[in-house]
Amino acid sequence: MIPTDTYGRKFEKLRISLTNECNFNCIYCVGHEHLSGKLNRSFEAVATVKKNHLTAIQYKQCIAAIHAVSPLKQIRFTGGEPLLSPYLIELVTFCKSLGIKDVGLTSNGWYLERKINDLVKAGIDSLNISLDGFNDDVINQMAGVSNAHRVKETIIKAKDAGLPVKLNAVLMRGKNESEILPLLNFARAHNIPLRYIEFMEMGSYHQSNQSYLVKEQTILDTIALHHAFKPVKRTLSSTANYWELEQGGTFGIIANHSTPFCGDCNRLRLDSTEIIWLFELLYRPQHPKRP
Repeated sequence: MIPTDTYGRKFEKLRISLTNECNFNCIYCVGHEHLSGKLNRSFEAVATVKKNHLTAIQYKQCIAAIHAVSPLKQIRFTGGEPLLSPYLIELVTFCKSLGIKDVGLTSNGWYLERKINDLVKAGIDSLNISLDGFNDDVINQMAGVSNAHRVKETIIKAKDAGLPVKLNAVLMRGKNESEILPLLNFARAHNIPLRYIEFMEMGSYHQSNQSYLVKEQTILDTIALHHAFKPVKRTLSSTANYWELEQGGTFGIIANHSTPFCGDCNRLRLDSTEIIWLFELLYRPQHPKRP
């Protein structure tokens, strides 16, 4: 029998963070330190395996153990930036060997070009790339680094190579809400699904006296100035609401604030610390170190 939680939900999807390291300084992630110019993170980060990371074998053991108890239909590797992990391709191949139908990746896209062929061979099923603007200056400002705009070119190359690409765009009021329509036009031009994401005012932003939230209705009103569209019936447990454009194509909105979706969520999420605790719990039960 597949286990359920106290709300009767079955978990068929797993999100695993392979590392908390990232080569971007996205302003919605690093918070006010970025806005105040206090950050000093090296852009050209390298793939390193620190002592607090699992080995490839240990990741496989954890994934197999979860899959045995609660059969997974989908697994997604996240970060930090998962392309910094030297185990990514090996783990994608392993998950496919387990029969997991949908194996995906969420990435900032910077190191994607050098991994395109490997990901295709490994059988990746979905690839979500963060792109928070179309204008080059806006992209660089949102990413907190220079030259992040080159990700647009990488997205097109990945799409042309046959990778199933989706775009994720976090919107922040006063930062990039002007990019709503340019992003939609870019996505439609290349036949790439686009999802806008409502900014979550948490972490260092929780106590901020300024709201950066761009609500779902604001996004819809902006698009409606230039496009006609109609809603698509929401799929159970979907994180996004979708709309179909009259001129062709669709777009989605992950509205964490406006239309929460936790009630029927079927996802387990393990960050790069929790996966270590899980391994210790499963294979070193005498001394589990909970994060």
